[in-house]
Amino acid sequence: MLFRTMVGVPATLFLYFPLSMKREIGALAWGGLASIFALVYVTIIMTVEAPAYYKQNAEAPTTEKFVYKFDWNFFTACSCTFFAYTCQV
Repeated sequence: MLFRTMVGVPATLFLYFPLSMKREIGALAWGGLASIFALVYVTIIMTVEAPAYYKQNAEAPTTEKFVYKFDWNFFTACSCTFFAYTCQV
């Protein structure tokens, strides 16, 4: 939670707050574009680092292994991306 606060608060204050002060909501599209680039960056980093994490934790007897786990949090996690795409169009 501390990391989320340390990243989220400055991003909101320095990126989204100034964009939200404009008269047109189209200004928020630039924040959406930044979100898409951030998601691509995180996807690349996770793809590169995931095998090392799997190898490190595969031998632990309490480790549950999932190729992927789909639950209702998927919709919460993707809502920002869908909103960003909508602002771009």
